[in-house]
Amino acid sequence: MFTLPLLKQQFFAKPISTLFIEFIGIILALGSIMVLFTLMVKSRKSKELKTLTIRVGAAIVPMIWLGTIIAALVWFGVVYKNPLNILGIVNTLLLVLIMILTWRVGSKTMETDLGSLPMKSTLFLVILWWIYVFLAISVII
Repeated sequence: MFTLPLLKQQFFAKPISTLFIEFIGIILALGSIMVLFTLMVKSRKSKELKTLTIRVGAAIVPMIWLGTIIAALVWFGVVYKNPLNILGIVNTLLLVLIMILTWRVGSKTMETDLGSLPMKSTLFLVILWWIYVFLAISVII
């Protein structure tokens, strides 16, 4: 009974595999960004935590990119099916901004020399990701 919707790839007329893969990308990207942002907030007062944040940031950036690329590929597939959806177009523009900010945060985090971490860019990236998640869920569901 439970395998029938998975075989049909739909449950209540919603694409199960598309939702699952997109949520995997969102979890990878947003979870990694939240870890990086939390470390940046904690490292404002301690130099040791700042060096740890730079080291962890260099390790986390590929996970952020992997999640962003997975979410983008699935999202472009969703938009391809319904290109005239206004919320879909807005979400696509948000995804382009997210990719630009991901590049900026990743490069600034790995290139910093214990000076200043990109707190404002990372905060803006977190806010954009949460808006993207809300809009993606409302468009798909």
